[in-house]
Amino acid sequence: MKLLRKSKALGTPVANLIILVVVVMLSAVVTTFAISVTGNQAQKESLYLTKCNVWYKNSTYSLVSLVIVNNGPTDVILSKITIKGQDCPWNSTETYMLYNKTKNIVMANMPYVENVTNKGDEANKIKIGDAEFTFKVAGDDFVLQSGWTMLVYVVKPANIMIYDLGTPVRITVATAQGVYCIETNVKAAS
Repeated sequence: MKLLRKSKALGTPVANLIILVVVVMLSAVVTTFAISVTGNQAQKESLYLTKCNVWYKNSTYSLVSLVIVNNGPTDVILSKITIKGQDCPWNSTETYMLYNKTKNIVMANMPYVENVTNKGDEANKIKIGDAEFTFKVAGDDFVLQSGWTMLVYVVKPANIMIYDLGTPVRITVATAQGVYCIETNVKAAS
């Protein structure tokens, strides 16, 4: 009995303070881990869309140009491009995409062209600024390496019409991890 009376325990305020410190330390560790995981995932992929143009010529021909820059640390798989909410096929009989990948920075705007085809590579040489680029017809999903730039022409998108002249059109590029958007006004082709 004497032994039980002589033992001392922590007071209630001290015990509560110890529990509070442990809870704060555990929540700090969990928060740091969550920020690390989400921060790393969000920074893996980064695309920059620029130099977007949409030209309307007539009911049978319109053209979209777009420059996609991968300024992130990882390679990116482009899965689809949509114009005004409608998916653009990579290569069909009417609508098709032409592209060129380059490590160089493209400063000049992409010009309006009419004489492109989806039949072969040699017919699609286009001069942009001081350089000439050979555009290939898109096949399946394609990869854009880190630090590279992709020049894209979408030939004859089905949903550009005369009523779109002067109005903004949204173009989106979808990848495995995100969707990137840009808007531009529709211009009349010269």
